[in-house]
Amino acid sequence: MTRRVLALAVFGAAVLLVDSGDAQAFGKRSSGCNSGCNSGISGYATSCGPSYTVSYVDQVVDVQQPVWKSRKVDGVAVEYKEVKEPFTYWVNTPVKTKQKVKVCQLIESKVPFDYVVNEMVQVKDKVKVCQVTWADRDVPYSYMEPVVTKTPTKRTVYDTVCVPTPVTCTVPVYMPSCGGCGGCYTGCGSVCYTTVTRTVMRPTLVPRDIVVDVYSCNYVPRNGVNKVKVPVENWVDQDVLVWKCVPKPMKGERIVCTPTWIDQDIDVWTCQPVEQKGERLVCKRFETPTKVDQPYCEWVTVKTTVKVPVLVPCAPPVPTCGYVGYSAGCGGFSGGCCR
Repeated sequence: MTRRVLALAVFGAAVLLVDSGDAQAFGKRSSGCNSGCNSGISGYATSCGPSYTVSYVDQVVDVQQPVWKSRKVDGVAVEYKEVKEPFTYWVNTPVKTKQKVKVCQLIESKVPFDYVVNEMVQVKDKVKVCQVTWADRDVPYSYMEPVVTKTPTKRTVYDTVCVPTPVTCTVPVYMPSCGGCGGCYTGCGSVCYTTVTRTVMRPTLVPRDIVVDVYSCNYVPRNGVNKVKVPVENWVDQDVLVWKCVPKPMKGERIVCTPTWIDQDIDVWTCQPVEQKGERLVCKRFETPTKVDQPYCEWVTVKTTVKVPVLVPCAPPVPTCGYVGYSAGCGGFSGGCCR
């Protein structure tokens, strides 16, 4: 709401500025001067009219402001309570009754029967018996015999011989007296280097031929005879005692179970529903008329202070020489002082 009031105040100030035919504000040209006066330089008067400046003053205005209030209205208070309620339910009760049914029973009875028993009887019997004797026998066989052969073979071996060999090397030489060393002067008590030739014994491999014996193994097939024991079978007749199975008929009695159907009273259990009454807790809703507070929004007119723009004329300027290129009239630019 405050923004609306400020906008209205600015709009009113703009209307006041436009109402004056010769006035100009905010750096714009008025419609009464067509020469293009530049009023953007504050504090200077031209032939187009006096200069103005904007000033803000306090002004009390009425604005609308929302205010929250509450009022009593008719309502309903809802409350849930647990109450006891009677109800009816059914319970299955077991009941025992007598009932005739057909029952199968096994009745035992003795029944004669014939059976056969195998008896073991020892009797004499002629059988063929194998008698084994051991005899010597020559069995030929073949085998491989290793034969070692010596063969002279020529081989080359290398002997290590030290051969004298001249070697050129550079060695240091100490000069205790003053003077040159090989044509160069290095000072007293200095070390010079010179080249000397020495003979060193260098090991060298020298080949020579020798004859050595090389042994080789060759296998030669041979034949031989082994004496072995071999079994000789001899079948002869002989009386021996043997056991034979002889069947023997027998008589006896056994117990046989015969199924028989008879009438019999048995206990039969059945479930019968029985009505029962009881009480249970249930949650019920209770509504009670009551007064409740209802919030609502109400617009209230209040006084507030706002800043309002007002045009104030500027004081006449003092003529001075300055701003080269700006004339005192409504025309263009010129040099010199303002008159």
